[in-house]
Amino acid sequence: MDALNIAKEYDSTQYIVIKIGEEQYGIDIKYVDNILRMQKITRVPHAQPYFKGVIQCTNRNCC
Repeated sequence: MDALNIAKEYDSTQYIVIKIGEEQYGIDIKYVDNILRMQKITRVPHAQPYFKGVIQCTNRNCC
């Protein structure tokens, strides 16, 4: 077995695991752009009840 095949055999995917309610979800880190600490959420008037609001993000990579 050459080095390339050995590397492929041991490649693994890394996940960010989040918990929403009682359920856990894993998200492949290749889809994660940024991780922020919890911040104050500003309510948006007339938004749907399931929409908690928005946060202030000053980092240019934050969407």
